[in-house]
Amino acid sequence: MELINKVIAFVFSVTVFSSTLLGGGLLWSDNDLAVWRDRAVNGPYKSAGDSFDPLIPGEWDRIVTNKNSFVSSPTADRVSSYIVSTGTQVDVMKQHRNMLDAAFYALVKEDSTTAALVVTELLWHANAAGMQISPTQYQHSDKNWLRAEWLERILMCADFVKDSFNAGERTTFNAWLSDWAYSYESSIHTELTNGVFGNRYKRDYVTGLGYVTTQSHFNGKYAYKDASGVLHNEISWVAKYYNNRRAQTALFYGHAGIFLDDATLTDRGKLYFEEWLLFSVYPDGSQGEYERNVLTGNVNQGAIQYASVNIGAACEMASALAIQGDNSLFAYSTSNGIWGTESTGGDPNKTIKLTVETFLDLIEHKKLWYHYQAAVSPEYLLDGKSDAGPMTGYQWLTEIYFAPVANRYWKDDRIKQGYMRTASGSIAYSNPIGPAGSYGGLWNSFNASKPSLLFMFAEMENVGTGPVTPPVTPPIGPVYPDGYREATVGGQLVFGLDPVWGAGREFEAVFDGDPSTFYDYK
Repeated sequence: MELINKVIAFVFSVTVFSSTLLGGGLLWSDNDLAVWRDRAVNGPYKSAGDSFDPLIPGEWDRIVTNKNSFVSSPTADRVSSYIVSTGTQVDVMKQHRNMLDAAFYALVKEDSTTAALVVTELLWHANAAGMQISPTQYQHSDKNWLRAEWLERILMCADFVKDSFNAGERTTFNAWLSDWAYSYESSIHTELTNGVFGNRYKRDYVTGLGYVTTQSHFNGKYAYKDASGVLHNEISWVAKYYNNRRAQTALFYGHAGIFLDDATLTDRGKLYFEEWLLFSVYPDGSQGEYERNVLTGNVNQGAIQYASVNIGAACEMASALAIQGDNSLFAYSTSNGIWGTESTGGDPNKTIKLTVETFLDLIEHKKLWYHYQAAVSPEYLLDGKSDAGPMTGYQWLTEIYFAPVANRYWKDDRIKQGYMRTASGSIAYSNPIGPAGSYGGLWNSFNASKPSLLFMFAEMENVGTGPVTPPVTPPIGPVYPDGYREATVGGQLVFGLDPVWGAGREFEAVFDGDPSTFYDYK
């Protein structure tokens, strides 16, 4: 019988379908999950060399390795508290990255054992004395944003395994997450209210203006110099307030609002990114973060690294809303602003997509913008590649922070070609790849909170949100097709298929002794 089973499994080429679908999450729909389950078996983004560029590592293979590390020691990353200080920042960055991959693996592979280990760790944090906070406690965003990044990582873990919580566990975790989210939201609100916009909760930017809004410009820094040597967009104090650190913090509490079904937190996450477009994005798509470009390190630091964090956070917030059926942040368009960020004359309105297209224009050399203090010379181009200073030769690929996730909504072929570096003028992927801040590699987002941006989102423009087609996965054992029959003849097992065209002429009729039946006739 064992031999026959093996023969059947070989002869009948079949597939089975993994159809356990969960209704989606913060950044994924059931359609996305179906693709992930297929990619984990068939690729692309499974193993090194199977995707559009040979420099992209084996993303699923890496996830599996990290999952195994977590399973072997699930409590390894526990610490007594998350009070961040200068000496512990790197440790915070590394915490629970293996657990993130384990949670994602559990979702993709329907691994309830691994999911249970993740839930146990999440609940440990939710109950640990050193992990508690008052929802009104102030946290300085320029000092404590790393903890917000860690919390975003924790939140993503919970999103992947949310169906493995029981009701009581989910209540406990939600209450803990809510306290942290409100602590960060109230802190950002304090910083953007005191001296800035006193009535921002009402989206009132006319009354209640503070001293920061009266300071037109910041130390004579500009966004860039064009090919004719003309300086553009002197950076204002207000533009500097909407920086990458606050963007990552706002993303956490905005995502937490959606996860918790908390309309207040959700709206305040959306509010932050509306304000970023209003007051830190210029009509040409440059940003306040451009003032962080430096000649003594990475010429592209502000325009490429930090600006891409802002764009990435905005795209992730907009995508999370869109998954819930709310496209308002993707659709948000404004001509308003202050100290040069307002659109005038023939300027276009400012949108998230404008910032994405501007970024791609830079790395594709469609816009030739240079460091504002430097000569109009190729080594000072803001194009994602350092040709001057100590980072000479390094290239940054940070469009993958935002373009793949958001292009599931836009379905724009130019944007797809942009992050795949196939557009006209694109710089091909090359070594060495610039580090993504202190986190090192760039493949799992600017805050190390996504298992793999490319595995999860690249080339997903046509996935859609309609009926789900389950993914193809190989059979674990022998799979019998419809109509399979066995019979014993002279003590030996024989097998075959019923003919689809003749009811009553089943396989067993071969051996019934009646010559009028189909099989005996044949």
